[in-house]
Order: sequence, then structure tokens, then C-alpha cells
Amino acid sequence: MAVSFRAFRRFLSGLIALISLTSTVLSFYIINDVAHKPTAIVLGVIEAATLIRASMPIWYRPVFQTHQIVASEAIAFFLLLPFHLILSLIVIVTELKKESRMHEVLLVLKVFIFTNTFIHVVYTFCFIVVVLLTVCAFDKDVWYRDIDSRPSPFPMTVLLLFVFPCLRPRQERPVSRESSSHNSFCPPGCNCAEKPTLTDPTSDYASDHAPQLSEIFRFGSNSSLSRSLVRIPDDMERRSSVVIAFEV
Repeated sequence: MAVSFRAFRRFLSGLIALISLTSTVLSFYIINDVAHKPTAIVLGVIEAATLIRASMPIWYRPVFQTHQIVASEAIAFFLLLPFHLILSLIVIVTELKKESRMHEVLLVLKVFIFTNTFIHVVYTFCFIVVVLLTVCAFDKDVWYRDIDSRPSPFPMTVLLLFVFPCLRPRQERPVSRESSSHNSFCPPGCNCAEKPTLTDPTSDYASDHAPQLSEIFRFGSNSSLSRSLVRIPDDMERRSSVVIAFEV
């Protein structure tokens, strides 16, 4: 079973929030052991801002009384991305006091910050690419869609077929009903060149069609016929809407 984008986004947001919370606590925990205290403050503030952004799926709807759109997610990640890159450079040159014993804590902090930066870079790049593909494929207004809507605003099946058209299933050529029925019987008065052998040449047209008509109305046993009569909408059609207006 494929994982929905909503579930993936919530899992990723929870992971980023956990990493950011740990990094914030560690930054203020070693503030007295860092050679330059403003460095630890900057680390803690940026990670705290990341924690607030990562918890948007929890507080956004209750606070703003509306759904979160795709554009807000892209802007939030895009704005925080430079700060995370700068944060990674800052934590590399961060030094502790000579008498400090927090070297292991600083090492753990560096690992968490590097991991958080890596996640932000990869997710931001992939998210922007997926949104642009959706715009080019079928939905130019995806920026204003609810990012947690069901179905997802990013149908992966449609996007894969848009990028790789060779994956589209081949459409079978329909068989002519006239040719198939003509080969199975020949009613009286037919002027065809070849006459098929019939057990009862005097039988009328309706009697020859009786078995075929009985098979047509057996909906329960004929699964292929039911699939041809009732078609399930695909991922792109499920996101389309039809406006119905009644004239008074």
C-alpha cells in the first residue's frame, strides 16, 4: 500500500520537530561553555524557529481557521533553507572553552544540525520539483490547494506518466461487433460470398441472438462487462470539479 503525501509530510514534520527541539535544548545547555555565547544563542534561535515551522500541521488550522495551502509550505521551507546552510557553517567553527568538558555534547549538536540541514535541502528541492511538475501536468492552481487534502494535490501516478510517457498502458483496439457477429451467424437473405454452416438455416435472427443477449444481461457473472460499463475515475479526474447550476 502506497504511503500518502499527508502521512509522509506529518512523519517528516515530526522528525524535523524532534531534531530541532533537541538541537535547541543542546544549544542553550552548552551556552556557558561556548567561547562566544552569541554563537550558541544564534543556534538555539534558528532551531527554535525550525521547531515552530515543523509544528505547522498542528497549529496552523486552529490559529488561522483555514487550511494550509501548498504555497505557504514552499515559502516556509525556502525561507529557512539559507539559515540552515549558514547554521551548518557556524557550527563547524564553533569552539568551546579550554576548560570545558562538553565536547561530546557539541559533537552531538553538530550531527543534529547537519542532519536537519540535509533534510531541509532535499525536501525543499524535491517539493518544488513536484509542485512544478503538477503545474505543468494538469493543475496550474496547485499553489492554492490544501496541502493536506484527500486525494493528495500531487498524484504520483499522473506525474510519473507525465515525465515518462512510455509507461502509459497501451489501449487495446476495439473489435468490431459487426465482423464478430457476421462470422458467428448468417441471417436469411444475406448476400455474403461465404456461407457458414448452420445447423438450422431457417432459424430467425432473434433466435440466433438469444444466447448473446442472455450473456449481455448477466452483469453479476461477467466482470469484464461491468468494468466496461462502470469506470472508476483516475487520480487526475478525482481532483476535477464540475459546476452544476440550476436556472430559475
